[in-house]
Amino acid sequence: MNDQLIINQIRTTRSSFQLTVLDLEMLKANGVSDRVVAEMQAARGGPVVVSGPGPVIYDSPPVYAAPPPVVVVGAPRPYYYGGGYYYRRGW
Repeated sequence: MNDQLIINQIRTTRSSFQLTVLDLEMLKANGVSDRVVAEMQAARGGPVVVSGPGPVIYDSPPVYAAPPPVVVVGAPRPYYYGGGYYYRRGW
């Protein structure tokens, strides 16, 4: 593979390498050119941006709605049917 192609990839992706002596020896043993190793050592990665969820901000306090009024239903009113007053049952 062409050295310039590898160098362009390192620059384009803004890669960063932390090469130790053992890494350099391994790269040399695998036939990586001096130009590529020099570019890897000179490469500086982009800034690392760490962000999390932002704070929750309320513009106004929460609004609570009043519950609906309680309706109490008593015994049904009597009604007149025929000869007297009766209570209607729902059966």
